[in-house]
Amino acid sequence: MKKDKTINEEIMELQKRISVAKKNGVVYMDQSGDETDTCVLRKNSYENSEVLIATGEDKKLHTLISLELLNHLIASLKKTQEENFNLKLEKTIWKYVPVDFSDAWAVAISEVQDLVSKEKKDKTTNINLNHLVKNIKKKHPNLFLNIDDFLPGEFKQLN
Repeated sequence: MKKDKTINEEIMELQKRISVAKKNGVVYMDQSGDETDTCVLRKNSYENSEVLIATGEDKKLHTLISLELLNHLIASLKKTQEENFNLKLEKTIWKYVPVDFSDAWAVAISEVQDLVSKEKKDKTTNINLNHLVKNIKKKHPNLFLNIDDFLPGEFKQLN
């Protein structure tokens, strides 16, 4: 079973490959007369490399990467964003003390999908998860514990 790499692991691996290529003389700086320096891959190294680095007229580093690597990076970013959202949603649901987490999760995901479908496709959706779970708790009070029900009478007055 192949383990999926995180975006940070991919970046670290790419940085290692670039530094190894520099040490081994696979890449060199070409200083042409037009005031641009270009990092060029030596003969026969281009087939094995997925990244070409160059400095432009603005003296900033620019990269040229394969479409395969670009697609992989985008997919990794999307996956990381989804995992981040799921973790934030999970934390918010647990904050409201669900009776059954999986039921509360299913309702929350359904609500998120409804919100996303109402939004325009080209617009990024920013969902206030705290507000979302509060509304779910109001609509479906049976999904969450009401802490006040478990407190003795004198403590209920403090809340």
